[in-house]
Amino acid sequence: MQQQYQYDLVELVIENSCDSLTSFPLELFPKLELLQIRKYANLESLSMSRSQHTALHCLVISKCPNFESFPREGLAMPNLAYFVVMKCYKVKSLPCHMNVFLPSLKFLNIYGCPGIHAFPEGGLPPNLQKLSVGGCDTQLRSLSSMENFEALTRLNIEGAECDSMKSFPMLTIDECPKLEKMTGEKLPSSLLQLKIDYCPSLTELYEMKDPQVWAKVSHVPKIEVNGKQIL
Repeated sequence: MQQQYQYDLVELVIENSCDSLTSFPLELFPKLELLQIRKYANLESLSMSRSQHTALHCLVISKCPNFESFPREGLAMPNLAYFVVMKCYKVKSLPCHMNVFLPSLKFLNIYGCPGIHAFPEGGLPPNLQKLSVGGCDTQLRSLSSMENFEALTRLNIEGAECDSMKSFPMLTIDECPKLEKMTGEKLPSSLLQLKIDYCPSLTELYEMKDPQVWAKVSHVPKIEVNGKQIL
């Protein structure tokens, strides 16, 4: 079998592409450190025939309307630190075994992907520090079963498209008008900042320092409600 040519690119940005290529072959770019794919109409999947991709640090897939899947075996990228999947309406799930295959991941942003109903089995990557999610209430509810938040310092939940969401166990929220309460135990001890904006029912409880919620958040060093610092 003829060996495929490999490219030495370190950074690659693809935007507004109408190319006929439906699967992006990661194995052809072993030295790639940054990959951003935006508004690629025909992209359906990523492929990776090698066991792992050690060079990639940043992966962004945004506004690719036909993107459906990651490699079935998962994304084994031991040095990936920044991962964004945004407004990919057909994608059904995040890469499997993220907690094992993405040990260096620090930032994860999943927004506007209604097909993603839950996070993969095994939970979040162990060194994840910043997590941003939004655009789908069923996806957000799946966080309630996650326990490995030990390294998390910032959690953003954007609720502009989550009007049906009424309660959530751990959060920093923007524009979730029906959110009324916090259930479960207190927020992660590693959390450094909590911001709540445009959530009227929850805002009142925080401003009054209601005992039911205050016991769960008072350990957070900085708390802001509608731009006003209350702790």
